[in-house]
Amino acid sequence: MTAGRDQHAGSRRTALKGCLQAWLIYNASRGATGSNHMNCKEAHRVLCEAQDSKLSFARRLALRWHLAICDHCTRFGRQLNFLRTAVRRYRDGGDGK
Repeated sequence: MTAGRDQHAGSRRTALKGCLQAWLIYNASRGATGSNHMNCKEAHRVLCEAQDSKLSFARRLALRWHLAICDHCTRFGRQLNFLRTAVRRYRDGGDGK
């Protein structure tokens, strides 16, 4: 029983280490120091950017971190996805039925 628990704890530490490394890379790419988190304005910009291009891993991780704590930006992202789907259906001549 203890061996399974230790293995699970080790995998969580490995995952957290990877997340921390990605976060540090993201902050370094922004020239940030300390714990400079993505704000809502930047999250909106990144959500719009993600509609047109693939985000880097660090940027995607920072966005997910922000969305995990911000209901407003999460709702905004869902609205963007809804609008994109609606426009595609309209463009393709689908009536949604």
